[in-house]
Amino acid sequence: MCETCHQWQYKANDSCYDCPPLCAQCDSKNKCKSCINNAVLNSGSCACSPGYIGITECTFIPFNVSLVVNKNNTLVLAFSDMLKKGLNHDQIMMQIHNNKILSWSISQISSKEYLISCNFDGGIFKGTTIIVHFINSTSIVSVSGGVIHEDYLSGSLYESLTSEEQEVAQIQNQVSSGVKILVGSSVVLAMLNPNPSALWTMLNTIQFISYIPYARYPLTDKISAFFKSMSDFNLVPNLFLLFIDTNQSNPPYYQARKYGYDSLLILLNV
Repeated sequence: MCETCHQWQYKANDSCYDCPPLCAQCDSKNKCKSCINNAVLNSGSCACSPGYIGITECTFIPFNVSLVVNKNNTLVLAFSDMLKKGLNHDQIMMQIHNNKILSWSISQISSKEYLISCNFDGGIFKGTTIIVHFINSTSIVSVSGGVIHEDYLSGSLYESLTSEEQEVAQIQNQVSSGVKILVGSSVVLAMLNPNPSALWTMLNTIQFISYIPYARYPLTDKISAFFKSMSDFNLVPNLFLLFIDTNQSNPPYYQARKYGYDSLLILLNV
């Protein structure tokens, strides 16, 4: 005879009986009121949550996914186990910073790996962040019943310039080298000349010219690169770089990256 039953028991005919498996509380042998950890209640019955398995307790099923960025900026999703159903286009959303993905495709390349190929709008700067979002990640299930718990994965892309951007970069490098030689020669001459005003005037002129692309003039990319290259030297080092990590700020917008800025922090751009 049982007058008071335990929490995991129910009372019938003045006797106590254990609740069904996975039940934390129940009204009868066929009706659960609540479930144990990692189990969910559905129509009076308890079952292990997605990603867990068990009869008397729910045990976690290890399952994860990682993102690999290849040098050609294709992406590989590597799962720790085979998927119960293949990964498709509707289960993923792509996002990129400071650029645009015109189109992308996904294909299975091994039992546990999927290749994502993207068509970007123009060139890619080194370190550009790309993000793979999983839509309803619990629907991505392994053959063992595991589910991924990541909502998204991110990676850094490699630099990939279009042919026109490569030509612009070449012009910029050539002009930058010429300006450095000119400034270096002027510094030597200024040391021999007691009046350094000529050097100061030249440096100011070069700096003013380098700011032309930032104005709203209808310049081609090649002409803009020519002017911008004149600012690719610095006689006085930026001491803030010793105390501030450039990775602590968000990457600048596309046009700023195009002109050589790697950070939105003003102190790092002076």
